[in-house]
Amino acid sequence: MVALTEILANYTEAYDHNEALVFDQPVVKAKFYGQFYRFENFQDTLGRFQTVTALRWLPSDTTETTQLAFYHHDDPQVAPDGFRFQVTAAREVHVSTSNLRGLRYAFELLEKLVNVTAEQVVLPLVTVNNERPLLIRGVIEGFYGNPWQQQDRLDVIRYLGAHQLNTYMYAPKDDVYQRKDWRRLYPQVKLSDFQALLATAHAEMVDLYYMISPGNDIDLASQADLDVLCEKLAQMIAVGFNHFGLLFDDIDYHLKGHAAVKFGTAAQAHAYLANYVDHFLQSRLASYQLIVCPTEYDNAFGSSYLRTLTQLLDPTIAMFWTGPSTLAAQISTAELAGMAAVYQRPMVIWDNVPVNDYQKDPELLFLSAYENRTAALGEPQYQVQGVVANPMSEWEPSKLTVGTMSQFLWAPGHYRPAAAWASISAELVPAEYRAALATYQRFNRNHFTQAPLDHRQKQAIATDDQGSITAQLQELAVAAATLTQGSAQVPLLREMAPWLARPAKDLALWQQLCAHDWVAAARSQRELAAYPYRMVTDLVAAYLQRWPLPLTDDQQQVTQG
Repeated sequence: MVALTEILANYTEAYDHNEALVFDQPVVKAKFYGQFYRFENFQDTLGRFQTVTALRWLPSDTTETTQLAFYHHDDPQVAPDGFRFQVTAAREVHVSTSNLRGLRYAFELLEKLVNVTAEQVVLPLVTVNNERPLLIRGVIEGFYGNPWQQQDRLDVIRYLGAHQLNTYMYAPKDDVYQRKDWRRLYPQVKLSDFQALLATAHAEMVDLYYMISPGNDIDLASQADLDVLCEKLAQMIAVGFNHFGLLFDDIDYHLKGHAAVKFGTAAQAHAYLANYVDHFLQSRLASYQLIVCPTEYDNAFGSSYLRTLTQLLDPTIAMFWTGPSTLAAQISTAELAGMAAVYQRPMVIWDNVPVNDYQKDPELLFLSAYENRTAALGEPQYQVQGVVANPMSEWEPSKLTVGTMSQFLWAPGHYRPAAAWASISAELVPAEYRAALATYQRFNRNHFTQAPLDHRQKQAIATDDQGSITAQLQELAVAAATLTQGSAQVPLLREMAPWLARPAKDLALWQQLCAHDWVAAARSQRELAAYPYRMVTDLVAAYLQRWPLPLTDDQQQVTQG
């Protein structure tokens, strides 16, 4: 049973009166009054999300005696996805929202609050107002390398829905139809996959975006290329998409040929194409969303490109920003304010965490909580519409960052990274593995937001404190061995399995170093250099960088042989 204070800590405004409704029965009959739309009923709106069987839901016109009444009210003053929630002494629950997703989130709060025993159902009298969530909260599959498989994407969507995240953006760099061969229409088998994703997204109340990246080779002066792009978008509309992104990231944006003559600058050309796509979508869809990623997406300052682009782009179109660098160590309030002044339009943060596709990072897992982002992201003067995290290709470990981000985005001012990480990790692994996972995570934080070595570890290496290093390596190896025991049953640990094998190898090398077995240590060091799974906090490698192996020429020849 999660403590009430912990439940309420994740909401922007919550009041607990230390009183409760107590029902001396194992099941409470609850009458549902749907006043949001005509003929609203519990089963259609919330039935698929029900998990607490101690509440039996009945329609408002039931003749049965009920013990609880639930009222859903339409209130346009409540922000989309937000809600006002109150449990009263009159045995009534009142929820006000401006959309159905907000109702789902309020209902999930109700289920968290219900405390069920063998003979009683207890519901605390609380008031919760959660009215300022960011509009866009979720993930963008925007990494390089192996794209997720269909089963991963379906799980992503279900996970987002279960954690009050509402957006999944499809933009895998290695989907050839999305980027390299963007002109080619998708084959039927891929369209069927998209239809399954859209159906799941609809059931989970998640907005599914299709993002296209034509910037590498589109001829911006060619009407034929514009027609091909619109044909591709029309195919996606026919499948069921009405949320789109146009991406100009990671391209050479120096214009050539007729495009250079027609537009002069990349900013003018990109604005023209984005507005063209926007007009096309407007001609096909009564309701749609378009987001644009500029080529200069990671600036910490203004530029001629961004100034021209934002001047010419339709003011309703949001633009991506990754923070003040591609892999931002932080996004401070001052940095946010500076770029909000440059963009002067709705902004969506493309947050490159916990992605591990840079240089040799695919050899690492980043298991940190979401961190180092200003709580001011939701303040209206900055026009931030939302945040999407760019996960790793390893989806299960990515849940540690994405899940904690979900708590930050709902209540940035209340967010506590350590507590959020503990609650999300408790969802992912059984109790017997949680302490080991917490230990393992300390050696596998995101090195873009946290330095790989802390002061204590740097000091131990600098002073050749082998006892301290030994103790830490042994602690890590024991944690990894414990987690390995669950790798057959627990999806997170199964995906981590190749990395869980590494600490024992590092410890063996370290023991050779401590025994002054330089030849064996050199061989192990060479073997581990080729091993494609590493710890972020690599104590042995850092130690050897400071204290290289003292091999003689003869020993060097032996190890190379």
